[in-house]
Amino acid sequence: TPAAGKPDCRAMRNLWRSSMKALLKRIIFVSAVVLFFTCSEVSAADISDSGILTGRMQAAIQRGDFRQAIAAGVKAESYLAEKGPLEDRITLLLRLSSCYQSLGHYRKALDDLKKALQLTGEPRRNPLRPSVLCALGNAHMLVEQLEEAGNLLKQAHALGISEGDVNASASALNYLGNLNVLRKMFGAALVAYTDGLSLAKKAGNRKLTAGILANTARAMALNGRPEEAGRYLGLAFQAYHELGDSHEK
Repeated sequence: TPAAGKPDCRAMRNLWRSSMKALLKRIIFVSAVVLFFTCSEVSAADISDSGILTGRMQAAIQRGDFRQAIAAGVKAESYLAEKGPLEDRITLLLRLSSCYQSLGHYRKALDDLKKALQLTGEPRRNPLRPSVLCALGNAHMLVEQLEEAGNLLKQAHALGISEGDVNASASALNYLGNLNVLRKMFGAALVAYTDGLSLAKKAGNRKLTAGILANTARAMALNGRPEEAGRYLGLAFQAYHELGDSHEK
């Protein structure tokens, strides 16, 4: 049990890991699946095409086999570093960091995200920079570097707004809400969740909308407001139910 006033980062890690495993199992693109099964007889040692490796990575994520996903992803990233499009490499590093976090390898996730952030400035600022800043801020939060996490998430939110990346801004506000909950700053957390919820709805991001509603319910409960917590939890359940079996879930 954490001491009074100390952030319960272990609880946040466990919550994030369980939700991330459920989410990552559903993250797969049809083209990657087709490519995986088409090339399933090819030896991993003989694979030089990052597309095939990425297909294997996505299929492993769907199975919840994050170690296998990492093995394929590391090889694909090495290939992309030499020959691939920069944006593809950045996206792959984001996926790799999520896999590492799902296994509790937070430092390795940080390393990949720092590499991705550096790449978003070469040769000119990449449109993925707000998303990378957001992921990096969350990664710092998971290793209890809360001040750095807050600075990065504020940057992600501001840059997302200025560049029209509403999803990145909404995600950054959601993480800022989580950060403020860890600090027991419930008022600030609820402001961040409210603003993030508005942006998520504007972007039509139903999955993020449901997640922010659930986080709002948790903050309300921790702040001694059980009736409001119950109302937001009901809204969150409804939002998750509406996702159904869609690709967003």
